[in-house]
Amino acid sequence: MTGVVGPVLSVVVFTAAGAFRPLIPRSPLHPLHVGGLLERADFAWHYAWYAAFGYRLFRGPLDAADQVGPVGPRHA
Repeated sequence: MTGVVGPVLSVVVFTAAGAFRPLIPRSPLHPLHVGGLLERADFAWHYAWYAAFGYRLFRGPLDAADQVGPVGPRHA
């Protein structure tokens, strides 16, 4: 497990840096004004995660057989 953390963390850092690269004024992509498009994509991405998480909470917990069961004191 510890051998995976380093490469995954480096991919996350480089991806985050690459996502903000077009936003800095000295970037060659800055005259294209892609910052607003990236902000809209980020907005949609976050709300998709909120919707997926909310749907998962709405469905209730899964048991061992992957069946949705009612939320009760056993799951609390």
